[in-house]
Amino acid sequence: MIITASTKSSGPVRLAGEVARVRGRVVIVGDVRIDIPRKLYYEKELDIRLSMSYGPGRYDPSYEEKGIDYPLPYVRWTEKRNMEAFLDLIKERNLDVKPLITHRFSIEDAKRAYELISGEKKEPYLAILLNYNNDNESQSVDVEKIFLKKGINSSTSVSDPKCIGFIGAGDFAKGVLLPTLKNIGDLRLKGIATATGMTSRHAGERFGFEYCTSDYKEIINDPEIGCVFIVTRHDLHAKIASEALESGKHVFLEKPLALGEEELRELIKSKERSQGSLMVGFNRRFSSFSKEAKALFAKRVNPLIVNYRVNAGFIPKTHWSQDIREGGGRIIGEICHFVDLIQFLIGSPPVRVYAEGISPRTDDVLISDNLVVCIKFEDGSVGNVTYSALGSKRISKERIEIFGDNSVLVIDDFRGSEWVGNNKIKKKRKWLGQDKGHKAEVRAFIQALLEKQPLPIDFGEAIITTLTTFKIVESLYKGMPVNICP
Repeated sequence: MIITASTKSSGPVRLAGEVARVRGRVVIVGDVRIDIPRKLYYEKELDIRLSMSYGPGRYDPSYEEKGIDYPLPYVRWTEKRNMEAFLDLIKERNLDVKPLITHRFSIEDAKRAYELISGEKKEPYLAILLNYNNDNESQSVDVEKIFLKKGINSSTSVSDPKCIGFIGAGDFAKGVLLPTLKNIGDLRLKGIATATGMTSRHAGERFGFEYCTSDYKEIINDPEIGCVFIVTRHDLHAKIASEALESGKHVFLEKPLALGEEELRELIKSKERSQGSLMVGFNRRFSSFSKEAKALFAKRVNPLIVNYRVNAGFIPKTHWSQDIREGGGRIIGEICHFVDLIQFLIGSPPVRVYAEGISPRTDDVLISDNLVVCIKFEDGSVGNVTYSALGSKRISKERIEIFGDNSVLVIDDFRGSEWVGNNKIKKKRKWLGQDKGHKAEVRAFIQALLEKQPLPIDFGEAIITTLTTFKIVESLYKGMPVNICP
C-alpha cells in the first residue's frame, strides 16, 4: 500500500492499515500526519516505511548538486534512475498517462492554467498540460547564446573596458553589483552568463544586456568585451579569472581570490602574462567610515590595535559555502573581508597569524565558524578578528575598534561611528542606512579603467590577504602561530 496524499489528517494512514493484508507493507511518500493506530497495525503485523520523494539521492547535495551518483550494485533505484525508468515506460507505451490529463492549454494561455491551480477558478483538475507551438521547426533556440536586443550581431571590433561582460547572477549580483553597473552612464552591458539559461535570460533582460548565455566562455571569447565581472561560486573564481586575464580582459573578481595556494600561484602567473588588470571585491575599504578611519590615524606615531568583532550568523554544514572544495569554508570565503580591511586601516602587510577555535559539543557547530584570530603586522600593529556563528541576530553583525596614539575610533556595523581624540575631542557620525562600500567600489574600479589609472586595490595586497586566510586555516588546525611568507 503506497500513500501519496497530502493532508494534515492521519486518515490515509488509518485507511491504509484497514485495506492492507496481514503482514503487508505501508509506504508513506506523501506529506500526511503520521498517527499510527497501534491496535490495527499490531494485529496485522504491518510494516510501515517512509520514502523520500523521487527516491534515494533526494535532498543529498553531493547527488543533486555535484552529480556524484550512488553505485548501481548497492542502490538500484535512485532519483535519476526512477525518472529514467518512468520516461522509458511512457516511450514504450507501457504506461498511459492520458487519463490523468484533465486540462490542456496553449502556452499563450498559461495564465489560465495557473489560475486553475491557484484556486482562482473553482474547477476540479488532476494534471494540466501546456502545449507549445512547434509547427515551425526553424524557431528552435540555441540555449548557448540568445540575443536580447534587436539588431545585435556577433562582435568583430577590439575589446573596450566600457564593454562589460558578467558571469554569475546570484542574489548578491542581482541585488548589488548589477544595479550599480546599470546606473553608471556610458557603459555597454554586452553579455551575461549563468549556469542555467532561464536565469541568464531573466537577468539579461532585467539589466539591459545585449545577449545572455549558459556558457561563460562566450563572454571570455567575445572580442568586444574588455571588462569581465566574475560573481560565481568560489571554486570557479580563480579558473575563470585566469581565462579572462589570458584573453587580455580586465577582471573584477568577487572574493575570494582563490581556494588554495596552487590555484593562487596559477592565477598570479596568468596575471603576469596578461595585459589586463584584476581587482578583488573587498568592498569594506571603500566605505566612507573606513576611509575616515584611515585618515584619522594617517599621522600616527605608534602601531595600532584593531579589534574586529563579527556576529556572522549560522550557516548549516550542508550549504555550498561550507564545502571545502566548492565554497572553501567561511575563513577563506568571508574572513578574507576582515583581514583586508584591517590591512587597509593599518597600511602594512600581515606577517604572522595565530587562530584558536572553540571545542563544539554538538555536530551542527563548526570550529571554523567560531574562532579568534590574532594577526601581527609588519609595522608592529596587531589585528584581532573575533568571528562567531553562535550569536543573536538582535546584535549588529560587525563592530570595529581602533586604538592608537591616545585615540579610539569605533565603527558600528557601518551605520555609525564614534571617535574620541587625545584632546577630549569627540566626534559622532550616523549614516542613513548602511555603507559597506559596494557602490563606491564598483565606481572606483570602472573609473580607474576608463582613466587608465592603477586599480584602487593593489593586486599584491589581495594576494597577501588571500594567503593570510590560508594560514589562518593552517594555524587553527595546527594549534600554533604560522608565519606568512608571500
